[in-house]
Amino acid sequence: MKPTHWNRRTFLSAAGLTAAAAASPRILASTPASEAFACVASTNQIQLFHIRDGNWLPLTDPTSCEAPRSLALHPTRDILYIAHDTQQYRNLPRASISAWSIDHRTGTLLPINRTPLTLSATSPQHISISPDGRTLLVSATGGGAYNLFSLASDGTILPTPHALKQTGCGPHPLQSSAQPHAAIFHPTSPIAYACDFGTDRIDQLDLSTETPTIISRTPLPPGSGPKHIALHPSGHMLVAASRLQPTLHVIAIDEKSHHLGASLQHLSLDAATAGPLCFNPSGDTLYATALTAKQESTLFVFQIDQASLRIHQFASISLSGIDAPQQLISHKGRLYLAGASGIASIDPNRLTSLHVLRRSNITSVTMRAL
Repeated sequence: MKPTHWNRRTFLSAAGLTAAAAASPRILASTPASEAFACVASTNQIQLFHIRDGNWLPLTDPTSCEAPRSLALHPTRDILYIAHDTQQYRNLPRASISAWSIDHRTGTLLPINRTPLTLSATSPQHISISPDGRTLLVSATGGGAYNLFSLASDGTILPTPHALKQTGCGPHPLQSSAQPHAAIFHPTSPIAYACDFGTDRIDQLDLSTETPTIISRTPLPPGSGPKHIALHPSGHMLVAASRLQPTLHVIAIDEKSHHLGASLQHLSLDAATAGPLCFNPSGDTLYATALTAKQESTLFVFQIDQASLRIHQFASISLSGIDAPQQLISHKGRLYLAGASGIASIDPNRLTSLHVLRRSNITSVTMRAL
């Protein structure tokens, strides 16, 4: 099937909807009713929400928080982790990471502890937590380093992280140094994969010993600037999105060693810059976002051949009102696209969008089922 570009009017016509009907939460709620808990970070505050039947219900007033940049939830405990994008912490040039307990009865956040990143590690872009809840990985573009923290059994962040300083650069003016960005853990192995925007590569981190190491680096085209990453639910492949040269890079993962293998595909996007991406839970569809030359948000839909691990573009849709997409989350049959202007809920069956939360300067969102 040839890829088709669908605008909002085309989708509404195909679905038999009017513009007024498409704006109705009841019309868009085609998936079964579900409940979820979400944390939203914006300028100097965190707010908790209960998502019920598509409605975002604030649990309490926002909690003050210094420069929250990235959020992550513990896989088994009611603990929220926050990376603070501060130029200085405790009078030294570095950022920090904190842990907060979540009281679902009152909807409040209670601080557990806060600890600094290594010296000169600023601008933390992403937090990732291992599936066993024992390791927390921070990617810091300022200083070009990964910081790996051990987590206690109760979720407390243990001090003295392991720092993996990165070197190198790319040909683009924005690639004057290494800049680790998004990272993700393998679901069944003590291995993580991460994008380095500044050096055009995918790093593979081995966390099986007390001293973490980078065991391999997969190069991408010079000047591409990989910034976002998604791991297939099977753990057999990953897809990285390059921002400077809007392209999706499909890379195989060995089924036994879980090491990165050959590059399977490089798919160019009809866009100016590539944004975040994610798989659906079944792994048969990949969603990717991008900005056009007019700075308009677009959602690309790809179908996946599970046998060959090749992806094929199926459709694309223009999304109005979402500026500079920062995150794309697939959760309970819906897509959530977070940007500077708010969060949109997207029905993947009809590919129509509904703004569910208008909030300026959103920096990160994380959620889980209730």
